[in-house]
Amino acid sequence: MLPPKNKIESTTIAADTMRNFKSIAASANISMRQVLADLNIDTATLDGKEQLSLIDIFRIQEHLSLEVKDESLLMRDRPLLLGTNDHVLASLEGKKTLIEAMKQLALSYNFIHGGNYNRVESQGKYLVYIIDDADFPYSEAVDNQYIAFNMLNIVIFVHAIISTVCEVSIAHAFKKIQCKPCRAIANLEQTLLQNVIIDRNATRYALYYDISIAQLGLDSTNGPLTSHAVYREIHAMLSVQNQAKPHLEDVKAQVLNALESGIRHQDKVASHLHCSVATLRRNLSQQNTSFRALKEMVLSQDAKVLLAQQHPLSDIAEQLGFSDVRSFIRAFKHWYGVTPSDYCNRPE
Repeated sequence: MLPPKNKIESTTIAADTMRNFKSIAASANISMRQVLADLNIDTATLDGKEQLSLIDIFRIQEHLSLEVKDESLLMRDRPLLLGTNDHVLASLEGKKTLIEAMKQLALSYNFIHGGNYNRVESQGKYLVYIIDDADFPYSEAVDNQYIAFNMLNIVIFVHAIISTVCEVSIAHAFKKIQCKPCRAIANLEQTLLQNVIIDRNATRYALYYDISIAQLGLDSTNGPLTSHAVYREIHAMLSVQNQAKPHLEDVKAQVLNALESGIRHQDKVASHLHCSVATLRRNLSQQNTSFRALKEMVLSQDAKVLLAQQHPLSDIAEQLGFSDVRSFIRAFKHWYGVTPSDYCNRPE
């Protein structure tokens, strides 16, 4: 059971967030400590002594949604089945302009949730995606801070969708965000929203873009968009904020961030971190790991996500960079002790 509604505790963001994550994990009878170990996240965050980075928060959310089989992470009494977001994203295929895609996105989410909570408006110099959750049927088991925090993450997810579908970067056109009061906003301001006007005390959630991008063309080169690709876009947006030469203690985390944002080759990761491959290897060795070990950890997690989304094995193998399906099956069995088919057919 999640904390009682309207009970807002004066704890740190890390403690608030981890408290809710532990409740979600408990609902699926899984260990939050094991979840953190799987994701290579410091277990000191379990008691709130260490802050969670935003990237780690999204990684945990993606992982837990698979484990509890609810993409809303228990925000509704009726689970949002796995694959729902992919179904919504698939509806964007064939749209020609950004405003068409945004309107279709709003329409699809409204259909899924059974209400007119999403809409797109042209307001003078702005193109606005609005989420008004005033009448949304939240579960009575969740508190206001949990709702506000998750809604903020949903807004980021929508922004990542909009960013991903465009054929060119729209970072320059992202002007303003509206959200309800949430203690996590300070972290966002320091990372993702450095150059964006933030209205922290709004009565709704909204993303404001320069109206000039309304007719922007869409990227049709990669086929249907998936939630997995959107999460990778979020990782990329958060990772790009720190371009400084990494300190030794940061290298492991930055390599994971680069891998999860889709940079999979060692030389390209080294370039992304502004160091040589030799320096990268040496620093990782001093942290008792290697590029190969970190890459396998990321690939193994990605494989579970893609299997849960029911992608064909051939597509998963190609997306993860394997030469063929057999190579992927061998790797998956090495990671989890079972074949992908056995994993998918395991008892509930």
